[in-house]
Amino acid sequence: MKSKRAINISEDILISIDQIIGEPNSSSEFIENILRKYLLERQAKKQQLKDLEIINSNSEYLNKEAKDVLDYQIAL
Repeated sequence: MKSKRAINISEDILISIDQIIGEPNSSSEFIENILRKYLLERQAKKQQLKDLEIINSNSEYLNKEAKDVLDYQIAL
């Protein structure tokens, strides 16, 4: 479902968008796609930071596990 909302965008940005897409009538779709991409990237970054926090909070245990696994390796 689409909703209408009035937003203010600088004229120079609108001109640049029109030059890129070539059709003024599809600027809404272009802006929507750019915003969707930005929001997905932002969500991914947020998840990566959360994952890193979990890894860091368990680093001592994970390092012990890695050392234990390496101790089982046979020297060639």
